[in-house]
Amino acid sequence: MMALGVSLDAVNQTLYVTTLSALIYILAVVIVTGLPYLFWRRKTTRRELGAHAWPAWMDILLTVPTYVVYMIVTALLLSVVVKLLPGIDLEQSQQLPFSQTMLASQWHYLLAFLTLVVFAPVAEEILFRGYLYGKLRRSAPVWLAIIITSVTFGAAHLWGGAGQPLQWAVFFDTMALSVVLCVLREQTGAIWASVLVHALKNGIAFYLLFVNPQLIEQIQAAILPLL
Repeated sequence: MMALGVSLDAVNQTLYVTTLSALIYILAVVIVTGLPYLFWRRKTTRRELGAHAWPAWMDILLTVPTYVVYMIVTALLLSVVVKLLPGIDLEQSQQLPFSQTMLASQWHYLLAFLTLVVFAPVAEEILFRGYLYGKLRRSAPVWLAIIITSVTFGAAHLWGGAGQPLQWAVFFDTMALSVVLCVLREQTGAIWASVLVHALKNGIAFYLLFVNPQLIEQIQAAILPLL
């Protein structure tokens, strides 16, 4: 069935994925931060979450330079991984809740953008660089808190879905991202700069995957021979 030239199935599917993703993110934050208090009266403060102050101008200014650092760290890490684990497929694509066939109108793109570039960075930074890193820093040194948080964050992106191979390339990429964001959280004392860098990273990926997918093939062809 068609409405204004757009498949209603595509509309319903996009709305479903967006709504479900938002509910999962909200539920995850509520469970992770609320259950410890409900059962053990262990209250999570806004300072532990890194959300005790409003975003500062410095958070915005750090966004692009930190993203460049993340790209360098990722390239170095993947170059080491390739040498140590030659079976890793660096061309493996990350499994996402949206596909090109689902995005049939501007509204579809807007919903996908909100899910991937707004909801995901905010929720994941609250959960990982906020809650997990904040709790670990109470009793662990910086380096250990960064390692645990980053490995956990990478592991959260490892599973590609039923019947799909493990996303090892995504694991190392997100682990490198987490290391950089943990350092950023430690230096700024809050998660806002991390949220902005995460959103920038996802925004660029959104553009490359859904708006101009031909560009990513050109980038891969130029970078892979250098690794």
